[in-house]
Amino acid sequence: MATTRGQLPVEDVLRVNGSRRFAAALAAASPFASLADALLAARRIWLNEVDVNGWLEAFAAHPAIGTTSSSAPKWCKEEQSAALATATDSTAQELADWNARYREKFGFVFMICASGRTAPEVLAELKRRYENRPIVELEIAAQEELKITELRLAKLFASEPVAPPSSTVGGPTSQSDKAAGTETVLSAVNKCMLFIQHIRGFSVYLSNILIPMVLIKFLGLVVPMPTFIF
Repeated sequence: MATTRGQLPVEDVLRVNGSRRFAAALAAASPFASLADALLAARRIWLNEVDVNGWLEAFAAHPAIGTTSSSAPKWCKEEQSAALATATDSTAQELADWNARYREKFGFVFMICASGRTAPEVLAELKRRYENRPIVELEIAAQEELKITELRLAKLFASEPVAPPSSTVGGPTSQSDKAAGTETVLSAVNKCMLFIQHIRGFSVYLSNILIPMVLIKFLGLVVPMPTFIF
């Protein structure tokens, strides 16, 4: 996607990531020329500018995996749809039990990018990561939050109206378009100049060579006519 987006409101970024520090920084860095630019900025801010407290704040904005609530954000429901659809009563209960054990050990909700993952897959991953040391699990949870952030940022870009490109902003695409336009104009000018030179050359040939030759021929003098005209 290469379209320019307008300024991102902090409230919209908070739908993407629950860290207020992250939301403020990403909103301040906008607008972005493309989704790729926004993703690069999001990764840089999340990994280099948001501290552990900001990470925990973002984690807290998520419901426990496998839980359903009418008040849950739309994107949360979409991301957990595969897990919820494949959860039997026993699997749902086991998820709830392991969620509680995980939170008691690590102090935050189990973070996983659940899009497209079934309930048994999520449960197996939860059990596996439960064995991690807290410092290791915190880093993994932050990486999972980043995956979710990137997916939601793409959804935000897809749902927001496209702002018209500014004439004062010269991104790579606009610069290449300008260069192509300049080359087209120069090519047309060169062709015109070449045509004018041909006309001038023909005029000189007509006045200095061809007309005198015709007159000489008409007067009966033996002078070879040129075999070409131009």
